[in-house]
Amino acid sequence: MVVLSACETGLGKISKGEGIIGLSRALLYAGSKNIIVSLWQVADKSTSDLMVNFYKSMLKSEKQSIDYADAFRKSKLEMIKSNNKYAHPYFWSPFILVGK
Repeated sequence: MVVLSACETGLGKISKGEGIIGLSRALLYAGSKNIIVSLWQVADKSTSDLMVNFYKSMLKSEKQSIDYADAFRKSKLEMIKSNNKYAHPYFWSPFILVGK
């Protein structure tokens, strides 16, 4: 698992027939099976809260195999439900999970 929580870490050059060529692709070629990246500018405090929620959710997982997608989904839902100031998609939607 690689988490790139800075601004626009999921962007790259669009190449005809290849798709987006960027850091995500390089990390996949290097062997990473799961990557979290952002697609546009992110806010510092809400990003910090989202990532802390994500890691806490992963640590609480009782499964042998961590389901990153489920942990990430839960952390986004927690932002929406429990914290009104970060419920707007601006604060949690820039991030996507590439992988499982």
